[in-house]
Amino acid sequence: MAREREYKDGRGDYYLAEGLREQRSSTPSPKARMQIPLTEAQFQKQVTDLATRLGWSWLHIERMGNDQGRWRTPTSGPLGKGWPDLVLIRRGSLIFAELKGQGGSLSPAQASVMTILHFVHPYYVWRPSDFNQVLEVLSNA
Repeated sequence: MAREREYKDGRGDYYLAEGLREQRSSTPSPKARMQIPLTEAQFQKQVTDLATRLGWSWLHIERMGNDQGRWRTPTSGPLGKGWPDLVLIRRGSLIFAELKGQGGSLSPAQASVMTILHFVHPYYVWRPSDFNQVLEVLSNA
C-alpha cells in the first residue's frame, strides 16, 4: 500500500491515511482507518497537516520534561492546567480541540477547561476514529 498522505480538501480527489488509500468515491470508514493504530502524536500530526493545508493557523503548546523525568508544561492561571491541545483560527473562526488516542479520556482539569471554553467557542474532543468529523469541521468552518 502507498505510504503517501493526501487529504480530501476540495482540491484532491482522494484521501490517504498512514498507508491506507481510500478512493473518494467510497467514503473513508473509521474501521478502515483504525486498521493502523495511531498514537496521539501521530493523530495530532494528521490533524495539523490537514489544518495547514486547509488554511488554518494553529497553536499547540509543547510539553516539557523536568529534571526528575516528569512532564510539565509551565503555565499560569486557572486555565493553564487542562488547556486544549490545539487552538485553530481561520477567517474569523476559532476552534478549541483536545486530541486523544483512541482509548483516551479527558482529565478532570481538561473537562473543567472544556466546560468554560465551550461557552465561548466550539470545543471538540477528537480521536482517530473521528477523522471524518475533523475533516468536515475544518473544511466547513
